[in-house]
Amino acid sequence: MSTPQKIDQEIITAIINRIQAINSISGEYYYDYANVFDHHPATFTVGELPAVNLREVKEELAKELEANNAIHECGLLIDIDLIIDDPLNVNIREMKADILKSISDDLTWGGLAHTTKYISNVRDKEDSQGNKIADSTIRVKIIYRKNAWSKN
Repeated sequence: MSTPQKIDQEIITAIINRIQAINSISGEYYYDYANVFDHHPATFTVGELPAVNLREVKEELAKELEANNAIHECGLLIDIDLIIDDPLNVNIREMKADILKSISDDLTWGGLAHTTKYISNVRDKEDSQGNKIADSTIRVKIIYRKNAWSKN
């Protein structure tokens, strides 16, 4: 018996790899992105900034695709938090532009998904206790298919 599918993890890994591949040397982007995290704890150290933190908000069933419910089409909501420590040296709008441009390079994440949709951007996002999470949060929805109940 084989292990269950983890397409959502493969998509997160693809996003991290794509953002880490951004560099400003070619002149196509504003910044380099070495500090990219998957669900980093709320507090960042100075050495980790500027940073990009991915948070899986939720996965929802978009539709069942076969009569026997063997395949699910899912929507994976992801928040991409942009965190800076010095707004005089790092422009949050330029960071946002970098991330959106890199996403647009391949909306299917190497064939893992059908498409990626831009949902929103929120400035100075806070948690439920009023603590600032990010200077800017980009929300995207990635539509993909997987075998029902994560079976191979």
